[in-house]
Amino acid sequence: MHHTFAPACCALRHSALSLAVLLCMPPAAPASPPMPRMPPEAKPAAWQRAGIEAALKDPDSGVQYHALDYCTRKQWVAQLHIPTAQWRQWLAHSNQEVRGLAARAAVQLGAQMPPEVQRALARLQNDKGAEFSARRAATLALGGLGAGMIPEVQLEMAAFIQSAGIDLEQRMDACKALGELGSFMTPATQQALLSLMQHPLAAGGANGYAADALARLGPHMPPQVRELMLSTLLDPRADSLLRSTAAEAMGRLGPQMPAQAQQFLLSVLRDPHSDSNLRYTTPAALAQLGPQMPPEVQQALLSVYDEQPPPTADEDTTNSHFVFHQHVVESLQQAGPGMPPALQQRLLERFLKAARTPQAQPQPHPYFSAMMERSRLGAELSILEHAGAHASPDFLHTVLDEFLGPTLSNAARESLAWHVLQPLARRGELPPEVQQTLLACLQDEKARLETRRQAAHTLGCLGADASPEARQALLAIVQDPKQKPTLRYHALLGMQALGAHMPPEVAPVLVGILQRNTNPPSPPKTEPAPLPFTGPDPFGEITTPSPGTPPASSTAPPTTPAPPPSTGLDPFAPETTPPSTSTAPAPAPPAPAASPDADDVNTADEFSIEVAVPALGNLGPKMPAEAQTALLGVIQHGAGPYQTRWDAALALARMGGKLPPQTQQRLLALLNTPGPRMDYALRLAIRRTLGVSGFHPITDTQVADLLAKTYETGPDSEERFYLYLWLGRTPEHLQAVRWLGHTDTDPPPGDTPPQEVLSLISRFWPHSTGSDAAHTALRHAMARRTSQLLTTSLKTRPLDEPTRKVLRTLSTHFATDTAPDCATALKQVQTALVDDVK
Repeated sequence: MHHTFAPACCALRHSALSLAVLLCMPPAAPASPPMPRMPPEAKPAAWQRAGIEAALKDPDSGVQYHALDYCTRKQWVAQLHIPTAQWRQWLAHSNQEVRGLAARAAVQLGAQMPPEVQRALARLQNDKGAEFSARRAATLALGGLGAGMIPEVQLEMAAFIQSAGIDLEQRMDACKALGELGSFMTPATQQALLSLMQHPLAAGGANGYAADALARLGPHMPPQVRELMLSTLLDPRADSLLRSTAAEAMGRLGPQMPAQAQQFLLSVLRDPHSDSNLRYTTPAALAQLGPQMPPEVQQALLSVYDEQPPPTADEDTTNSHFVFHQHVVESLQQAGPGMPPALQQRLLERFLKAARTPQAQPQPHPYFSAMMERSRLGAELSILEHAGAHASPDFLHTVLDEFLGPTLSNAARESLAWHVLQPLARRGELPPEVQQTLLACLQDEKARLETRRQAAHTLGCLGADASPEARQALLAIVQDPKQKPTLRYHALLGMQALGAHMPPEVAPVLVGILQRNTNPPSPPKTEPAPLPFTGPDPFGEITTPSPGTPPASSTAPPTTPAPPPSTGLDPFAPETTPPSTSTAPAPAPPAPAASPDADDVNTADEFSIEVAVPALGNLGPKMPAEAQTALLGVIQHGAGPYQTRWDAALALARMGGKLPPQTQQRLLALLNTPGPRMDYALRLAIRRTLGVSGFHPITDTQVADLLAKTYETGPDSEERFYLYLWLGRTPEHLQAVRWLGHTDTDPPPGDTPPQEVLSLISRFWPHSTGSDAAHTALRHAMARRTSQLLTTSLKTRPLDEPTRKVLRTLSTHFATDTAPDCATALKQVQTALVDDVK
C-alpha cells in the first residue's frame, strides 16, 4: 500500500473484515507516534510559565531536564528567557543526556541565541569525548541560527567540515548550516570555503563538503562562486562528485540557472550512458526551474520517469533503474507549488492511463485485489501532492470529471481524493464551485457509494472553509442509521477533519461509539431499533448472532427472505461448493457479483472509535460532561488499539483551562491507579493532559496529598516537575513543592527566607495528619526541614513576632507526633523560643 495507518494494523485479528476496513481508511491518517503526542499550545499561560520557571530553578538537574524537555516538545524554549549562564552549565554538564537535550532545545532560540551560547555549542560540536547524539545536536542547533551566526562561529564551522574523524551525517549537517547563512555568510567564510573547494588534495574529501556548503547558498551565491560552479560542471576532467555538487548548485539557482548549464544538464539527462553520479543529480536540478520550465525540459523529465530497464536486464540493472526512478519521483516533487500546469496535466494523464489499464495478475480475493490496485496507482498524484502544486482550472476540471464519472475503479477514485482533492481542501485551494459539486454528490443517493464516501471526507478536510450546508450534510449522514455503514464512517472522518468547526450536535453519536466499546461496556440505552442492514452497524448496538442465523438485508423490505449464510470462515470470501458426499445437501447457488454501488465493507465500532475519540476533542472547552466521562472510560478500561487511550487523554487536553475540577481529579485518580494497564506511556499522556489545565481550584489538603504521594517511593524528578507545572497558579504551592516534596537535592539554605519555609510547614502540617505511610513520611520530612533551618539559617536574635508565632504553632504540631524526627524538631523549636526570651 502507498500509505500507512498503523493503529488499524492491530485489528488484523479479524481477518477479512479488518482487511476490508483498512481499504476504507485514508492514507492521510498519520502513523502512530511511539509515545503520546504533546497537546498543542502556541505559548505558555502565565501559570504554566511560573511552574516551569520554578522547575528550572530546582537544584535537582533531573527536574531541570524534564522541564527543559517539556518546553522543547512544546516549542516554548524561545519564550522562556533562560539565562545564558544556565545554557552554558547545561551544555558543559557531565551528564551526556543533559548536554544533548540542551543542544536540541537551543535550536529553538534561532537568531536570539546569545554569542556565548553559540560558542558553547561550537565547543560541544568539536568535543570528541561527548556522545555523538550530543555533538550532532550541537551542529543542528548552530544550523538553525541563519543570519544570527556570529562570524567567529562561521569560521569554526568552515574548519569543522575538514576535521578528521567526523561522522558523515554531522559533516553534512555542518554544510547545510553554512549554506543556510545565505547572504549573511561573511566574505572570510566564503573565501575559506572557496579555497578548500579548489584544493584537490584536501583530506577526507573536504573539498566536496566545502562545495556542498557553497552550493546550498542558492540565489545568494556570489558571482565568483557561480562561475566556479559552472566551470566545474562543464569540465569533463573535474571530479565526478564535485560535478554533481555543481549541478545541485545550478539547480538551487532555480529560474536564475544559466542557459549554458540548463542545456548541458538536459543533454546529460537524455543520455542514459552519461556519468551516473551526474545523471542522478540532474533531475532534481532541472525540476527546480519553476513555472518557466521549458517544454523540452518537461518532456525530458517525463521521459526518464517512464524509463524502463531492458527486458533482458540482470538484477543489478533492474535495481539500478528502480533506484533512479525513485530519485526522479523525488526530484519532480521538488518542482514545488510552481510546477508548470502542462507538467501537472501530463502526470494526470499518466495516472488515468494506468487507472484504465487492468491489473496484469488480478488477485483471487477481491479485497486483496483492491489493495494491490491501490499500490499500483497514485504515484503520479503523489508527486503533485508532495510538491503542493497549485492546480489549474483545466486540471481540476479533468480531475472532477473523472472522480464523478463511471469509468474509474474505487481505488483510482480514492487516489484522486487522497492525493488531489483532499490536499487542496486542507490548503484552502479547493474552488467554491468544486465544493458545491462535491456537496451535491454527497447528497445524491443515486451517486456511486465510493464517490459519496470520498466526497464526505474531502468536505471535512475544508475545515474552516466548509460551508454550513456541508457541515449539516455530514451531520445528517452520521446521525442517520439508514445510511450505508461505510458512508457514515467516511462522514465521521469528515467530522474529525473539520476540527473546531465540527457541529457539536454530533457529540451523542460519538459518545455512543465510545460507550459501546469501552470494556466493560456501559449499560445500553433504550433507543428505537435502527432499520436492519447487512453486517453489524458501527453506530448501533453490537450483537452476536446465533449459529446459522442469516444476516438481515439492508435494502430489501422486512418480508424479503435473507440470502443463505456463507459456509466459509471468511465473511468476504466467495461462496464455495463443498466436496460431494452421499449425505451432503445441495450446494447453494453462487452469489451474484457485487454491485459497484453496494456497501463493500461492514465496519465495526472498534474501527470507528479510532476516529470518534479524537473527534470528541474537536469540541474543546464546550465538551459535555457525558463526553468527558466516556473518554475517561476509554483511558481506564481501553477500547480499540492501545493508542486510543492516549488519544482520549489528548482529546480531554483540548479543553484547556476549562477542564472541570471533577475531571481533573478523576484523571489524578487514574494516574495513581496501580497495575500493568496504567503503564508509563499512559501515565505520561495523563500528566501532559493535566499540564494543559493544571489543578484549579485546589485546596491545601489536596496539595498535601500530592506532596505525600512523592514519599510513597524514592524521589522522582519527573513527578516533581509535573507538580511544579500543575500548581503554578499559587506561589506558595510552588514553594511547598520545592521545600516539602521528596527530593535527593535540598535547596540551598539561603534560597528562601527561613521564616517563609517555616510558615509553609505550619500551614501544611494540619493537612498531613493521615496515619498512612505517605503522610507520615511527609510529616517527618517537615520536621527534618525545620531542624535544618533552625540550625543553619535562623540564628539571628531576637526573633520577630511573626517568627515567634510560627514557632509556637510548630511546637504544638510537633508535640502530636512522637517520632524521633518530630521529637528532635520539637526540642529545637522550644530551645529557640527559650533562647529568644533570654
